[in-house]
Amino acid sequence: RITGIMSVKEIELMLCGADGIDVDDWEKHTEYENGYSADSKVVRWFWEAVRAMPEHMRAQLLSFSTGSSQVPSGGFRFLQPELFTIQRVGVTDRFPAAHTCANTLDLPEYTSKEVLEQHLRFALEETGDSFGLR
Repeated sequence: RITGIMSVKEIELMLCGADGIDVDDWEKHTEYENGYSADSKVVRWFWEAVRAMPEHMRAQLLSFSTGSSQVPSGGFRFLQPELFTIQRVGVTDRFPAAHTCANTLDLPEYTSKEVLEQHLRFALEETGDSFGLR
């Protein structure tokens, strides 16, 4: 029996992923493309916005970006097939878009943190049921 080797909680963690979303771990295991870096103004605003979100919205964002609302067992470094990536989009009038197969978020170069938060919230609210989260 497997329960002789592992606890029920360990089995659940292996099958379902971790409870809760550790934003520090997520940020640490994120890559940046097309001109963004961890120090880019818009990227800093993005992580500030994620930290301010309630847990259910973080799960929506994770699902929007990766297709799963669960953190992999062991944390974001085990995200497959690739690490989470934030990709710069050189326009300001679009909403964030995602490529779930590549764990990539297309994030436009917004002019303020408030605009970023409004556009991100709208994208999550309007697509939140794409993977059964509503």
